[in-house]
Amino acid sequence: SEMCIRDSTGRVHPGETNSSYAVQGFLKKLVSGSKESNFLLDRYDFYVYPMINPDGVRFGNYRCNLAGQDMNRNWKCENNSFFPELLTICLLYTSPSPRDS
Repeated sequence: SEMCIRDSTGRVHPGETNSSYAVQGFLKKLVSGSKESNFLLDRYDFYVYPMINPDGVRFGNYRCNLAGQDMNRNWKCENNSFFPELLTICLLYTSPSPRDS
């Protein structure tokens, strides 16, 4: 049967540091081996992106990437040189799942 994909993202806006902790807690629970996590892992493929905007984090931007663009407003998945991170994530969704091999 076809798997559903669930994704989790963090640090799209570099200044939102709380998302790093939220993703960390999510991952700890997901790999904990609990009955709930096993239930989820048996039914879903999870793509987790803990930090989508590492350049913005490194250089102290609050909302923008190095191109000065707000990545969270540009999920159109077009071939845009301002958002290579978002384009890469979008391309992953069109690729076969590792479970398909």
